[in-house]
Amino acid sequence: SGMRFEYRTPDPLCNPYLLFTGLLAVGMDGVDRELDPGPPASENIFEMTEEERESRGITILPDSLHKALDALHADDVIRGALGEKMTETYIDRKREESFNC
Repeated sequence: SGMRFEYRTPDPLCNPYLLFTGLLAVGMDGVDRELDPGPPASENIFEMTEEERESRGITILPDSLHKALDALHADDVIRGALGEKMTETYIDRKREESFNC
């Protein structure tokens, strides 16, 4: 009878301005392009096999900072929302931070 959107709380150290800019940008991109989110998944997707997820079109988010930064670098929607200079500076700083830890 109802449907929900799952929003997982980000790391508390994230920049909320960048976070919400990104969320709004990808949401509006989906609306503008009339993207179909596909059928809802009522089962735990982390208990599915990779083949089951793939057959249903379910992808998993990056599981490391480096993979997430690579995904950000390749994402034209987020890059457009944040601006080229901000995106590149953010990626560079996060890569530097990860090497210094």
